[in-house]
Amino acid sequence: IFSALAGRLQRLGAGRGLSIAGAVAAAALVISLVGYMAVQQTADLAAQLPSYRLTIHNKIEDVTKKFGGSGDFSRASGVIGEVLADLQNFGTGAPHPVSSVMVKPEESSGLARIGSFASPLLHVFGTFAAVFLLAAFILSEREDLRNRLIKLVGTDDLQQTTAAMDDAAQRVGRMLLSQLAVNATFGLAVGIGLWFIGIPSAFLWGLLAGILRFVPYIGAIIGLVPPLLVAFAFDPGWSAFLWTLGMFALIEPVVGQGIEPVLYGHSSGLSPLAVVVSATIWAFLWGAVGLVLATPLTICLVVMGRHISRLEFIDILLGDSPPLTPDEMFYQRMLAGDPREARQHAVKFLQQRALSTYYDEIALVAIRRAHSDIIRHKVADERLATLLQSTDQLVTSLDAVSDKPLWH
Repeated sequence: IFSALAGRLQRLGAGRGLSIAGAVAAAALVISLVGYMAVQQTADLAAQLPSYRLTIHNKIEDVTKKFGGSGDFSRASGVIGEVLADLQNFGTGAPHPVSSVMVKPEESSGLARIGSFASPLLHVFGTFAAVFLLAAFILSEREDLRNRLIKLVGTDDLQQTTAAMDDAAQRVGRMLLSQLAVNATFGLAVGIGLWFIGIPSAFLWGLLAGILRFVPYIGAIIGLVPPLLVAFAFDPGWSAFLWTLGMFALIEPVVGQGIEPVLYGHSSGLSPLAVVVSATIWAFLWGAVGLVLATPLTICLVVMGRHISRLEFIDILLGDSPPLTPDEMFYQRMLAGDPREARQHAVKFLQQRALSTYYDEIALVAIRRAHSDIIRHKVADERLATLLQSTDQLVTSLDAVSDKPLWH
């Protein structure tokens, strides 16, 4: 994003240094505004928390009565009651019950109190400053970094190295931009939905849901928990809780199963299984950071496998390109005695091409392979019988298919 914005500013006539500074400043401004709004909504929610005590208490009592007044529910109700007692004192300044003997801590100086208050803020600002400075230096030195990476990979085949780097950059860039657009849309939809339901701090929960969705698989589920808890706390009934749950149950499948496949397509170059496996492996190695970076890192590995012959096995294992040609798949399925899968591929082929073309371009090529193996006595006895029987079943099942393409 930084690079795209800086490039756009340069094309508009701004100098290199001014373009980089403008891109970083624009990103910092947007993040600061979003952070300010999130902090404001968090403060408003914290001020309202004590007023939710009675609602939570009544709901806990209602649930406890329905499921029995003894056992685990009774003990849980007691624990929650103690928590609610502390919640009632939150922000009110009411003293907690204490014993008759109390040790008074030594009063700290004014500078110490200022330091304890400012330390967390300085840590956050320091982290953001370090990130933006690093981004600015990477932008200013990106050509030098690119040349050093090329030298590290090797200059014997510059066209191959350039093709690999361009492929990786385009795939990762498209994937990240698409992911940003999808997650921002998801967070906006969640925020608007929660606002209509009446959930306090709806913008905060929409922002949190959009950010957490960058974490594959579990991010959307984690983002559901805070607004559900707030809906449980502020609404005397159960309508807000159920509406919130239903809204997430509707939006997440629409975004995850409808919008994402259309936007992402095959731009990542990863198979669905590779996404799951890579998330597991990188999360094991680097924890939450690895889970977020799993897909971009795996894309880079797959691109290397496509352009470096010694790493081709990575592309075969994790890439989305078909590992077998249509005729290889045909022959292998006939040998395995499973014409069903071959028929499924044939039906897809016949949606655009004629049946005679399928026989000429796929079936006959596979039969030549079979003929060569039969001559060399590689396929005989039971295997040969299975091959003949499976081929006959497939041809018989395809006789019912029209010899005309279904559409042009």
